[in-house]
Amino acid sequence: AVFEELDLELGLGMMDIPEEQAQREYVLNLMRNGHFMYMASSGYGKSLLLTHIVLGLAMKNSVKNLNFYIADLGNSALIQLKGVPHVADYIGIEDAEKFTKFQKLISDEIAERKRKFARVMAQNFMIYNQSSEEKLKAIVIILDNYDVVGELGDAAVAFFQKAARDGAGLGIYLIVTLSRQNVIRSSTKSNFKEKMAGFNFEQGENNSFIGRSSYELQEEVKGRAIVKQDGI
Repeated sequence: AVFEELDLELGLGMMDIPEEQAQREYVLNLMRNGHFMYMASSGYGKSLLLTHIVLGLAMKNSVKNLNFYIADLGNSALIQLKGVPHVADYIGIEDAEKFTKFQKLISDEIAERKRKFARVMAQNFMIYNQSSEEKLKAIVIILDNYDVVGELGDAAVAFFQKAARDGAGLGIYLIVTLSRQNVIRSSTKSNFKEKMAGFNFEQGENNSFIGRSSYELQEEVKGRAIVKQDGI
């Protein structure tokens, strides 16, 4: 079955847990934990992380099981991903018409999947694909630089709020980067279970975003981030 071949787990690095004197792999699992958000100042690995996630998941899944939609609202750092077969569409900051069509396409897909799930009384994406003859593919929306979404208008803000609220249970996942947490509504952010914080020039941003921690990220240590699981 298509569902059995779908693998939305990806290791993103090793977690250092000093109080336990232990190291464990940090594994992104979209199907189990839903959406993922990474916050860091400009120049601290946001686009590189997204590239790693897209290529990693693409290598583990066939195109019939997984599609990406890339909204590259930053400095076009993700444009090289246009050639990945799994990428259904790439939307740059200047592609206003394409962005509007993308919102309608995903909104229609959310509505259609809700109807399909209701017909077979499936509670979520996993159960639907296990119980239905028709197998749905996973859709992963990659959004680099959420900071500018507010500039795209209220419709764009409302769209991402709805996608964050309804998407994960329907097999439509958001992977978002931003540089400051106040650019996203708290009602939208609350739908992101998985959060990671890289270095931030703004004092206190990481504590507010990920939780208060005794650990501080140093600017000169590239690629280091803070995550919250049982602890931080």
